[in-house]
Amino acid sequence: MKRKPSIFSREYERKMKRRKVGIISLIVIVVLILGFLVFGDYAKPFIKDKIGFISAKINKGEEKNEETAKDIVEDEKTPDSEEKENITDKAPEEKEMSYDVTVSDGVTVKALYDEKDGTKSFKFIEPGSNKVSFDINKSSQQMLLLDESSQKMVLQDINGSTKDITLETYVSSSGTQFLRTNILGTNPGYVWTKSPKFIDDTHIVYISQLPWFNKEGRYYVWILDVTTNSHSNINGLEGASITIGAWEDNGINIDIDGNKFILNSNGSATKVN
Repeated sequence: MKRKPSIFSREYERKMKRRKVGIISLIVIVVLILGFLVFGDYAKPFIKDKIGFISAKINKGEEKNEETAKDIVEDEKTPDSEEKENITDKAPEEKEMSYDVTVSDGVTVKALYDEKDGTKSFKFIEPGSNKVSFDINKSSQQMLLLDESSQKMVLQDINGSTKDITLETYVSSSGTQFLRTNILGTNPGYVWTKSPKFIDDTHIVYISQLPWFNKEGRYYVWILDVTTNSHSNINGLEGASITIGAWEDNGINIDIDGNKFILNSNGSATKVN
């Protein structure tokens, strides 16, 4: 059975208009034909013109209805199109990528970073079975890595450049040279470099037992300037337990045997309690 259109639908409205035009046109044609029968040849041109006019009106009405139906279809399609455009216009997803970083002989880790709007940022590392610690600077453009076994330290930038920043040789005030490899070879438990962290983009703080080799259980705070690769011991910052904490606006937090300090990049330390 053919389904009737709803009386509230546009299709129903179009069909009713078409039916009305058809009925009126039929009546007019019948009247004109009767006129032809009555008036004969004199009515032919007039009847022909009227029939042509009515046909044109009917065709025009059908074309208008078709255009209206087309507009309705286009309107119905618009939300889907807008939805597709909205999906297309979504912000690009962050892509996580990585590359290998050699920290010391035989020790390689994966440095993971993402890229958003053309800017790369370090996230973390995958050390595998290696004992490697790391720190990332504020801009996420540099990463500091320490091989805890060999105590070698490297600086990695986001573009893949690696710089060895290890203090390989310590020179005492008397001019005596002490090599890292020799000291750790004879005393594997000695702390040459420990817990390095960024103070800013060009300065790093770390813990060491240097400059002493016979004071077991005593540690000292050192600063490294990566632009000159110079390592300096900070006088007065020493203790049995040292923890390097988080950044502050004016430096980095350091806890020495329960005493709190803020250390800035020029080596100045301020006690905060």
